[in-house]
Amino acid sequence: MCRFLDLHNTNEFNGVPPHNYVSFFGMRGHDVLMGLLVTEIIYVHSKLMIIDDRMAICGSANINDRSLLGQRDSEFCVVINDREEEDGVFNRQKVRVGKFCGSWRRRLF
Repeated sequence: MCRFLDLHNTNEFNGVPPHNYVSFFGMRGHDVLMGLLVTEIIYVHSKLMIIDDRMAICGSANINDRSLLGQRDSEFCVVINDREEEDGVFNRQKVRVGKFCGSWRRRLF
């Protein structure tokens, strides 16, 4: 997160401000324990990458060999290869895109 703050204080990356593609979220849990109010931040360590509206990677795995090869970190990740296609536009060019991945990106962003 510290690197994001450095990035956030800089100018845009290729004309796109960092807050358009990097987000941080947390969840707070609370309860009463032995008559006292207790609270805890729940940090959800997850990532999502949608590639060309055709493939998506979603989970806690970092996008590196250490997480994705499955031999070191205990991370979980789902890879989605879209099989259904529809017409789309990238860089003003008509292309075929994945129906699910494309709709997911549009709903999120």
